[in-house]
Amino acid sequence: IEEFYQVAKLIDVNTKEELKISDNGVILTEKVADAFGIKVGEEITITDAEEVKHVVKVEGITKHYVGHCVYMSKNYYETNLLSSYQTNMLLVKAKEMSEETQNQLSENLLQIEGVASVLLMPNIMQSISDMLSTMDYVVIVLIITSAMLAFVVLYNLANINIGERKREIATL
Repeated sequence: IEEFYQVAKLIDVNTKEELKISDNGVILTEKVADAFGIKVGEEITITDAEEVKHVVKVEGITKHYVGHCVYMSKNYYETNLLSSYQTNMLLVKAKEMSEETQNQLSENLLQIEGVASVLLMPNIMQSISDMLSTMDYVVIVLIITSAMLAFVVLYNLANINIGERKREIATL
């Protein structure tokens, strides 16, 4: 577990203190906790890959900006999910690498039996950036539409005002 803390930090959403994974419960991400109204100390039911339900205790809630996760220790997993632990994901912290080196590393990892996919942080960041850049177009469309609406409203107000003034002058 100590190696995990070299790659990621779990920060409590309320106290802003660092959370540690223990054998007493799981740590949820804030979005999951908010979506289901889960509080620290409550017991929740999670479903594993074989559709078997397990009850676990929530020991902490952490910030996590992309995705939803449940963090638990190997011992807690084996005790509460009643199955032996098998690693299905690795977090690797590497020094700056060229794109060619990253591609070579990905190819080498994918050749290992049991490796289904490799996600590189620069690729994830690029995907998120691409998704957010499409939002720029939506914002531009909203700004143009609201400007057009404002013009129409002002035009109608001016026409109504001029029409009323004509009638006032006509009655004089």
